[in-house]
Parts: sequence; structure tokens; C-alpha cells
Amino acid sequence: MLKEQDFNFFKDETDEVIHLQNYESELVFKSVVPYYIEEYNRNSLDLLLEGIAILPAQISNLSITHNAVFAGYQDDGLAEQMKVFAQNNP
Repeated sequence: MLKEQDFNFFKDETDEVIHLQNYESELVFKSVVPYYIEEYNRNSLDLLLEGIAILPAQISNLSITHNAVFAGYQDDGLAEQMKVFAQNNP
């Protein structure tokens, strides 16, 4: 459970928090991209890369043909809203 000093760190050390989050994103991306590219090249298999550590800038730099959608808001009805939108906007 987070304590008050934890919240103070986020508030007082914003630049460091952003740096650490970006570093985490780099590590995660480096670990999943080789698998993604291998599956894409070997099987023409499209995969979904999902998670808070996957950033739009990283996806845009992939050297393969791809489409990417980033949903930054989540609630109980979001999945259904996205499905309806996709069906109405092929």
C-alpha cells in the first residue's frame, strides 16, 4: 500500500518518475518486439502489443506494416464501445 511519502516522491520528483517510466517502457518493448517481428515474418501473424509500457512512439518506429490503436481510457463499457465503433467504421 502506498504511503504519503510515496505520493510525495511522485509529486516532488516528477522528472525522475517520468524517466523511470520511460526506461521501463524501453525494457519491455525490447523484450517483446523480437517475438512480435518473428511471428509477423514467419507466419504473417498479427499480434496485439498491449500494456501501459508500450508507447505510441515505439509502435510508430517499427519497420513493418502495421496499424495501431491506443485506448487511454477504460471503463466497463469501453470494450463494447470500441467494438461498435470498429463495426461502423471498417
